[in-house]
Amino acid sequence: VLRFAQQTMMQRYAEMEKHGVNDFMDLPSEEGDGPRQRLMVMVDEAAELLSPTGAKTDEGKADDQLKGEALVIIGSIARLGRASGVHLVLAMQRPDAKIISGEIRSNFMCRIAAGRLTAAASGMTLESGEGTLIPAHIKGRGKAYLNGSIVDFQGFYAAPEYIDEWRAANPVLAGL
Repeated sequence: VLRFAQQTMMQRYAEMEKHGVNDFMDLPSEEGDGPRQRLMVMVDEAAELLSPTGAKTDEGKADDQLKGEALVIIGSIARLGRASGVHLVLAMQRPDAKIISGEIRSNFMCRIAAGRLTAAASGMTLESGEGTLIPAHIKGRGKAYLNGSIVDFQGFYAAPEYIDEWRAANPVLAGL
């Protein structure tokens, strides 16, 4: 998926250069083309994808090589993806500077802290200690770093039991 996203991004850049535009939305459309589509890659638990195993076996070395390639591709998309309409969402339980470098982080102009953070995680995510001030007793509370500003938000929280009851009462809608 990451390779596909990077290839799409690079193909769009080639087309943008050919037509002298800086945004893939400004590319000329050809007859029969539908609207331009953005591409979003979502990685849940990025640490699992990117953390090297350090294993000395051939299988472990091959796995670490793939993880290294994934990190390079993520860095490339983080730097160049916006103009080509290729976007990334990386989710982590605990942000780690050993996994997500400062260069990659600085290219994510939207970062979300859902729930109270440690001082280190807050510094990585929000570039301040604001994440330590998120009330732990209020479900769904968080802070978002948006282009250098920090904003508070309240997300919807539903207990798993509520979701299960809703799905049972709405089987047609739950299957969508």
